[in-house]
Amino acid sequence: MTGYKSALPIIAATLAAIFAPPAPLVPSEWMAANLVVPDGPRAGGRWDPSLTPYVADIVDALGPDSPHNLAVVRKSAQTGVSVAAIGLVGAYVSAAPARIGYVLPTIDALQEFNAEKLTPAIDQTPALKARISRQTSRSATGSTSTRKKFPGGSLVLMNANSATDLKSKSLKIGIGDEIDEWAEDLDGQGDPWGLFEKRFVAFHASGDYHMLALSTPTLAGASRIDALYQAGDRRLWHVRCPQCGEEIAFEFKHLRFEKKPPYKAYYAAQCCGRPIEAYEKTALVRAGRFIPTNADGLYPSFHVDALISQLTTWDKIAEEFVAADGKERELKKFVNQTLGLPYEVRGDAPDHIRLFERREDFAENRIPPLGLLLTAGADVQHSGIWVHIDAWAPDAQSWVIGARWLEGDTTDPTGGAFRKLLEVYEERFEDGFGNRRLIEAMAIDAGDGGRANQVYEFTRLRSRAYAIKGMPGWSRPAIASVPTMVSITLGGKKRVNGATLGPVGTWDFKSEFYADLSKEG
Repeated sequence: MTGYKSALPIIAATLAAIFAPPAPLVPSEWMAANLVVPDGPRAGGRWDPSLTPYVADIVDALGPDSPHNLAVVRKSAQTGVSVAAIGLVGAYVSAAPARIGYVLPTIDALQEFNAEKLTPAIDQTPALKARISRQTSRSATGSTSTRKKFPGGSLVLMNANSATDLKSKSLKIGIGDEIDEWAEDLDGQGDPWGLFEKRFVAFHASGDYHMLALSTPTLAGASRIDALYQAGDRRLWHVRCPQCGEEIAFEFKHLRFEKKPPYKAYYAAQCCGRPIEAYEKTALVRAGRFIPTNADGLYPSFHVDALISQLTTWDKIAEEFVAADGKERELKKFVNQTLGLPYEVRGDAPDHIRLFERREDFAENRIPPLGLLLTAGADVQHSGIWVHIDAWAPDAQSWVIGARWLEGDTTDPTGGAFRKLLEVYEERFEDGFGNRRLIEAMAIDAGDGGRANQVYEFTRLRSRAYAIKGMPGWSRPAIASVPTMVSITLGGKKRVNGATLGPVGTWDFKSEFYADLSKEG
């Protein structure tokens, strides 16, 4: 009987362990114990919260027991925040399985993410490799490049440019990555972020769904991530001033540095002016914390930038700013990619009187001595074609050589106004040295004017003529490196030897153009 009594505590403890509810999942604790980082300076090693101390609060804001349905991260590059999304996904796959959707801006971004980040993280993290089915190309039970299967749920990689992807799945956990690079309107069906939000309707009543939105911002007033951040509680990472003890958030305007190497950057604390040296940053950041700055925020929203990152230095930030100063496109990149802030375009029209005073007196249809490159842009209307001819210097100075209206019918790519355009294409312009030169490149807009097929036919036969189409959005490259093939005839039928269409990112060009016009000259 004595032996039986002595065994009771052991039996009770065993039963308690079996029937006791599992400990709540804290995503950051799971990451520290399990996640092997796929890239960065610690690639192949376990995630270290001391290197990116701000990540823990971000992922824990969306744990299974969190009351929040949405968390937002407005971030710069070089911060290590991207691991938060992988870590959050991994924690749910391992300890709280559900249907998870991870959305990326394009199919190329999706494939790169799977190959360079997700698959290595799965293969190197035992807790994930043991649960996620092996990737196969044909098996109905295995995982694929876009769908990872595991007991109790699945992870689906989704393309933000596909309405089918965003509309066909019911999800409980969702990640929206680089949402400022998503289309403004998806195939006429509205904002893709709005379509993504609809995937969680099935869990609205229970309230146990969770969404993470993260992105580098783009343009002020048009940035999706900035709008979401502003509606949240706007948490900033605060550090304690070594001198007066006040908690402050680093701001670029208080960073001091020289205008040339070695820059010698330091931070002038806005509380008491105490210089914070670069070598002090690491300890201060690791001891810091997020503090909300908007009491009316609807959900947690975090700002993370390079100023608090341990992956870069204040000297490097100074170097980037000095290199960008005075260059509109590079300055926008610095504000977005380094400071994690939306860029305010200096796009107001310049003073027309001052602009008129800056005129130069040079002959029409003649290339100035500095004119290295001769280009033309054409806009096709129903009753004619506008042509603008410009000469360009190596330092981006430009001169309007001619602006012409070619009146005529534009339904026939071999007659009417197009015949006159051919004459411009073949015209030779005298330069400052007596040479007679052809237009090196003629870009013709094949956008929404109703004459796209005529433009394709005209450019298909001419090596120096290019069909282009303007594309809005800061994420668009100014000039696409790989144009698309357009293999159709004037009548709309397929053609073997088609034309090429080059997408042109107009926002970069327009902002730089207006900035140049606003210079004093």
